[in-house]
Amino acid sequence: MSSGRCCGLVVLAFVFAGCSSSLGSGNPDLPKEGVTASVSCANPLDPRPVLPCPGQVWIEPLTALQTVGVLEPVATAAYGTAARWTGWIQGVGIGRDGKVTSSGVSGYTTAWCDGEGELLFDTTGGDCRVRNACDCIADGTCRAGCPDEVALPAVDAGGAILAAYPQSAEADTFDVVLDVVQGAEWRVRQTGAADWIRIDATTGLPR
Repeated sequence: MSSGRCCGLVVLAFVFAGCSSSLGSGNPDLPKEGVTASVSCANPLDPRPVLPCPGQVWIEPLTALQTVGVLEPVATAAYGTAARWTGWIQGVGIGRDGKVTSSGVSGYTTAWCDGEGELLFDTTGGDCRVRNACDCIADGTCRAGCPDEVALPAVDAGGAILAAYPQSAEADTFDVVLDVVQGAEWRVRQTGAADWIRIDATTGLPR
């Protein structure tokens, strides 16, 4: 009797251990489908992207949508087949052509999700850094939403900046924000300005 009871406990322990990878934990027993370069879960007390991007430690000066294109395979390697762009990207100190400048404080921040967590990327200064916020969707602490699928807008950051500031000088820099889930529009402001100018991300026209 005692021997059978012991075996039953062993079987139950094995079943629960085998199921742990499906509970949305940040530490699954097995990598998710398509994951080839997993990123460790971030310290929940540190909101910064601090880990180097696997396979992509340096980002050339790119526009917003070019940055999304370069980071997509990095996100797919880390999150596998479930990875999807959140539709959110933010740029600081961006040149009037929409590209990151050489100031060292210029760059884009954007995010991918997989239905459970969020990968937050930061390309400031050309360094590619990432933060894996495991289980942030259930916790409600993700930086962006997690839509099923988001298409890139027709207008890139440079077009939005030109539409907002057609008389800008070569040395001017700008902050830009796009959140497709909230609406297909760019918000643009010159560095140091308080007010944002809204530009339609489909037509490139001011709103």
